Amino acid sequence: MRVVIAGGHGRIARKLERVLAGRGDRAEGLVRDRAGIPDLESAGARGWCATWSAPRWTRSRAC
Repeated sequence: MRVVIAGGHGRIARKLERVLAGRGDRAEGLVRDRAGIPDLESAGARGWCATWSAPRWTRSRAC
């Protein structure tokens, strides 16, 4: 199952990402600062830098 977590760099989110990755799910975390992406990847999740660009969210590797 693919699970996307807003606020993916938070303490609870990183624990959840480890649990999801450990059971074979595809965890993806949205972060505001690309500096947090390595932390997500070390927890087994794919990191996305998401910025608000009216009228929609933009998902990219670089903020």
